[in-house]
Amino acid sequence: MTILSLEFSAKVRSVAIWIEGADSESQIIVTADDCGSDRIHPLRLIQEALVRASLSAKDIDFIAVGLGPGSYTGIRSAIATAQGWSLGRRVKVAGITSVDCIAEQARKAGILGRFHAVVDAQRDEFYVADYESDGATVTLQKELRILTRTETASLRGLLVGPDLAASGLPGTEIIPSATVVGLIAKREARGIEPSKLVPIYLREVAFIKAPPARILPK
Repeated sequence: MTILSLEFSAKVRSVAIWIEGADSESQIIVTADDCGSDRIHPLRLIQEALVRASLSAKDIDFIAVGLGPGSYTGIRSAIATAQGWSLGRRVKVAGITSVDCIAEQARKAGILGRFHAVVDAQRDEFYVADYESDGATVTLQKELRILTRTETASLRGLLVGPDLAASGLPGTEIIPSATVVGLIAKREARGIEPSKLVPIYLREVAFIKAPPARILPK
């Protein structure tokens, strides 16, 4: 099995390829800084990863996608890429939460005990999920929810996640990586229907209905 993994939820987008028969930690990875006007199209990243791995699109069997929370545009583009690919190539797909990815990276970085994966939710609020690591495994202790800045800053335990400094929060900067998205997908080895890949977005959908059209006098 050859896994293509996409993680576009943060400012630094990444693509990774794991090839069956390689070491479980061995992947081809391509990253791009997605800031300002320097945006990189997902297919360019994927093509670069395929070239580095000496593979073609037909060699991919499984696509794993980071579902966020995070950049809604980035996540949607990754999902659309996976869904389009699955229609053309009939590959398996899987979705991995980006906070699970952050937590696994924290464990691999040697962080022990209770900590909090934090992602900016805009509006001076943050997505937060609580984890605990014993060094060998990491387990979810409290489900993802949205907290205010004050609530987030008052949490007991280390904060980890992308853009903490830019958000004015103390903690350890960890950007979710396609490498770990792929490793989690490989470990869980389960796919879902491509249509069920949806971004993680905890806010209630709210909209204002447009007024009825007016007929202008001639």
